[in-house]
Amino acid sequence: MSDPWKHFGVAFAKMDEAFKHADAAFTAAFPDECKSIWRPIENAPRDGTFILVFLQWIWPNGRAGTLCDVVAFDQRVGRWVARTAPNYVQDYDDDTVAPTHWMPLPAPPAR
Repeated sequence: MSDPWKHFGVAFAKMDEAFKHADAAFTAAFPDECKSIWRPIENAPRDGTFILVFLQWIWPNGRAGTLCDVVAFDQRVGRWVARTAPNYVQDYDDDTVAPTHWMPLPAPPAR
């Protein structure tokens, strides 16, 4: 029987590579905005305000990584929740994925 996590490992490796390229492109395009403005997650607002968080994740197979997401703290479930599409909800704050830092959302681009 093949290891089902093997397929996830390949996908995660590709995602990690894509995130590295996206991060490098963002840093090159917005160097001033990328200066260290991350704050400890303990100081993040928990009133439903959407913020940008930095997350570290680890899966049962030991694979780990990092990502950023736009989330708000949902008092009903006691977790950070991303609602990136009308029918999609991702919650964070468990044993596998936990935000460590946050920053306010940047201003939207000028038209």
